Amino acid sequence: MLILPIPPRPDWRRPPLVTLAILLACCAVFFGWQGDDEAHWETALTQYGKSGLARTELPRYVEQLAERDPARAESLRKTLDTQHWTEAFGAMDQDAGFMRALKADEIVRPNEAGYAAWKDARKEFERLRGQIFTERYGFRTTDPSILTAFSHMFMHGGEGHLFGNMVVFAITGYMVEAFLGGGVFLLFYLVAGLCGAGLDLLLHPMRPGVGIGASGAISGVMAMYVVLFGLSRIRFVGWFFVYVSIFEAPALLVLPLWVAKEAWSLWTDHASNVNFSAHLGGFVGGAVLAGLWRVWHRKQPAPRPVPGEVPPEDPLVANLKRADVLTQQLRLDEARGLLARLAQAHPQRADLLQRFYALAKLAPASAEFHTAASLVFRLPESGEHEALVQRVFTEYLDLAKPSVRFDAELLLVLARRLLRAGEIEHGERLLAVLQTRQPAHAAIPMLLLLAARQRARTGDRPGCERHVQQLLNQHGSSAEAQDALRLRAALAMS
Repeated sequence: MLILPIPPRPDWRRPPLVTLAILLACCAVFFGWQGDDEAHWETALTQYGKSGLARTELPRYVEQLAERDPARAESLRKTLDTQHWTEAFGAMDQDAGFMRALKADEIVRPNEAGYAAWKDARKEFERLRGQIFTERYGFRTTDPSILTAFSHMFMHGGEGHLFGNMVVFAITGYMVEAFLGGGVFLLFYLVAGLCGAGLDLLLHPMRPGVGIGASGAISGVMAMYVVLFGLSRIRFVGWFFVYVSIFEAPALLVLPLWVAKEAWSLWTDHASNVNFSAHLGGFVGGAVLAGLWRVWHRKQPAPRPVPGEVPPEDPLVANLKRADVLTQQLRLDEARGLLARLAQAHPQRADLLQRFYALAKLAPASAEFHTAASLVFRLPESGEHEALVQRVFTEYLDLAKPSVRFDAELLLVLARRLLRAGEIEHGERLLAVLQTRQPAHAAIPMLLLLAARQRARTGDRPGCERHVQQLLNQHGSSAEAQDALRLRAALAMS
């Protein structure tokens, strides 16, 4: 089972620099420093076979394993007989008890004739193995260090591991960063990763091998997301085997689902290579950090005027600051309501409308979301506004709940400006809705002529002719119909 929020589009005027930096760092580490690991492993294993370590260590391991797991030991003994000893090596390398005894000279003893040669070969193997980046900087619960507790967060075990983590991180990271700010977000990301490593160390202090991956830290980011958004209704997409569903739920209610999933996997899936304990530790750590952040910000008083201070001349500035404080305190409903009142009082302020819309789209089922979109659509037609209108229109069609809410006048305004901006298909779609609702609307001939001219401009003669014929059939006495006839004649002569 996997549950992920469906994010709105990021605001690239204020890019999520920390999120992007972490994404790039993980990719650089994997494709750069970890890129030579396979070659280094081949070199180390070749030395292991040629030096005689395989002949010395592996039979003794199989012999000792036979006392605990005879069937497994017999299977590995057959691989030794066929010289395919790497399977036995992998099993031995993951056997923490045997490896401790081997390195303590309890398997190959100093009084044996070949001890010195074995010791030299083992040291050379460990030296070659130490050149493997993953081995040096992955987190070992048997030998933890501050360096590897941080470095393991930026490493991955394969392309699939990297891709899966980065997709989840990209979806949630930039929204959490926008709320917390880059510095706090980076600190919380690292602390969540340390919490993941800490729980892994606590539960598996003697586990062999190394732990790598940003999963613990990213699980923390997911927890921050649901705690910060609290009871705000968020759209999620969920996978359960082959079943995919999109649903709305308060963000906070998803937290126990994630915790239960990771705890159940940790309890039951012992054969998996997935480090569920790191996931759970990071998740709990991220939830606690975000909860403390919310509590601290709620206790911060709103700015108060200093006695004797001259009040600001522009009350809009004070109200915008108040909206910022409410947003920081996660009182999102109050912030949306305040921005709604400001936007309706100042409908020509594109910057104010953008702020109102950006907050309102977090709750696409709210009345404020439809209000914010309609105010943006009614901005005066100008080059600086058209990109904003087109972006909001596309998002609105995708997000609006339960459906879009356009009255006839808004349909007219939006269809005209989309057609003029070259968004012909969107403009025609709205024109068709207007024709269905109010077929006798006085503006329909003008919109049909505009659509015909835009189709002609793009070289789409059939599309142009379709609109011309509609004009002649339905509005033959209008001035636009005569203009349409002249457009048809001009196209016939070209």
